[in-house]
Amino acid sequence: MSNLNLCAGYYIVDNVAPVLVGFLSLLRILYHSCSASCQEQLLQECSDNCTYNLTMNVATEVVRSANPAECEYYNYEEHRTWTATDLCGNSDSYTQVITRVDNVNPTLSSMGPSHHTINTTANCEGALSLDLTGGENDNCASNAYLIKYYKVIDINTGDTVKIGNGLNATGNYYEGQYRFEFTVVDPCRQYGYECSYS
Repeated sequence: MSNLNLCAGYYIVDNVAPVLVGFLSLLRILYHSCSASCQEQLLQECSDNCTYNLTMNVATEVVRSANPAECEYYNYEEHRTWTATDLCGNSDSYTQVITRVDNVNPTLSSMGPSHHTINTTANCEGALSLDLTGGENDNCASNAYLIKYYKVIDINTGDTVKIGNGLNATGNYYEGQYRFEFTVVDPCRQYGYECSYS
């Protein structure tokens, strides 16, 4: 009499990817501030059919202009791809798009008193010192990338008597009343103003 022995081998394979749970609500938090504790929080929000030993990786790609003189350098997108991977190499990913926008106007420091009285000479001219250079500021762009100019307007006639680059309107002016308008423009074409009467 003979005996027949049958032997079969079985492989148990995990081919089910983990699932990112409650991910969209966490993105709103991460938009404002992301730290190491956020990543731990995300790990607890992942589920897997076999194991809880999941790893979370974050890859960041910034899509922006390389030129700080362009608005697209300050208004840009940051793509964060979050990937949860289990011990068997199965993974689930989600890409978060963060849009950053510069919507703050540049500012100018106050120039002091709004009215200046100047004594004129015999030829009816007076020397005025009015310089705001160094008082310009922007939340994003450095001063090198700000456009700065001033305009001098005769208040009685409404005529523009002088336009200059920069923020230094120092010079000789004929007897009269003038409005000095100083303007700073950032690369996203947002304006900051300061005015003075003389």
